Amino acid sequence: MREQPPGKSRPDLSDPRLDRVEVRHGDRFLLMRRGEHLVVANLAGKAQRINLPGVVRTVLLATGTGVTVMRDGIELPAETAAIVAL
Repeated sequence: MREQPPGKSRPDLSDPRLDRVEVRHGDRFLLMRRGEHLVVANLAGKAQRINLPGVVRTVLLATGTGVTVMRDGIELPAETAAIVAL
């Protein structure tokens, strides 16, 4: 049985309506939320902890190794990003 592409199994990630995207930014980070999914990017040259608006169920994709999930946040290595499901 073939697995569905991520957009089919996770409609939040493929919805073309940009009015459904929430964006938050802070000290060298960017967080975009649509439904139960977040894209979190650490733009700093060092690792940093970023508070999240919910509890992470799973990390769907990370651009580097060393991502650490905590109860109310995520720690990302320098200049990395992750897509997570809440």
